[in-house]
Amino acid sequence: MPGHRPVAVNRSRAGLARLGLVVAMIAVPQALNAQVPRDKPGEGAGAPKQGQAGVSGSGRKDLPRQKPETPQKSEPAPEVSRSDALSACLAALSDLGARVRPLEAREAPGDCGMTEPVALSAVGGMRISPEAELSCRTALAFATFAATKLFPMAEETLSSPVAAVRVAGAYECRGRNRQSGAQLSEHAFGRAIDVRGLVLENGARWGVRPLEAGDDDAGARFQRALRAAACGPFTTVLGPGADAYHDDHLHFDTKPRRSPYCR
Repeated sequence: MPGHRPVAVNRSRAGLARLGLVVAMIAVPQALNAQVPRDKPGEGAGAPKQGQAGVSGSGRKDLPRQKPETPQKSEPAPEVSRSDALSACLAALSDLGARVRPLEAREAPGDCGMTEPVALSAVGGMRISPEAELSCRTALAFATFAATKLFPMAEETLSSPVAAVRVAGAYECRGRNRQSGAQLSEHAFGRAIDVRGLVLENGARWGVRPLEAGDDDAGARFQRALRAAACGPFTTVLGPGADAYHDDHLHFDTKPRRSPYCR
């Protein structure tokens, strides 16, 4: 090429052997370009003429020709691909001290499924049991609510830090209330999580239950406060009294709505 000194093949080979396969893939095209005659500089970047490859006049084999883009075609690491939105969501979960792992997209018959699911197994050292498969957005909503509302309120009202959240349901392709022919539940899109209770660090357990008007024990106060605090962070909040299907758990979901629906 004009303005550049030719590179000897032997010297190129020695350099390639020292730098390894990755550098060789990048350096070989440069070494080959250097062997193109000076009166035809334009041929260095194009396809070689017939007879240019194979055995050289000195009896040595030419270096095999490589395309510059070859390194970009290497097999990717076996991991779930991440969009910018998913990466930002995972970073926010990490900032909350949540333990999550990205999952492959969930596909099911009909309209069920999740495009960016994660498995949420802990928040701030407190277990989510069993781990909940949710859309990343819903996992972030729940982890934020747990860290800022649920855990502090439980420690204050129930007089013990939380060891684990007992999950009754997360992603599942089904109709509302498991009724045949019903409209799809938000669980079918990974936008809902059901909480049945807590395990406290002191060994006690708190569980969701129907409350009477006069119930004023610590568990009842906590359940009422938790339910009220969830209305807003979640667009749907259902529990005991909403219907017979929610007497033993609190349902939180992130269904797109103009205003929260809390019963």
